Amino acid sequence: MGNSGKPGKAIRLGAAALYRLDKLKHKGQSYDGLITELLDLYENDAIIDHGIRSPQKTRSKDDRT
Repeated sequence: MGNSGKPGKAIRLGAAALYRLDKLKHKGQSYDGLITELLDLYENDAIIDHGIRSPQKTRSKDDRT
């Protein structure tokens, strides 16, 4: 899988995630290819440049001390 030469790992995705990935995939594109493309976009700040930011983990009021 991929270009690393290492054996791939399987990941389990729910139906909603698969549906969303299917909407993004090009015809004939593998999930590996799509996820690699998405990671490239993220790493190149293309997502952030378009105003979409990673959700930050926040602590609930009960977790704060």
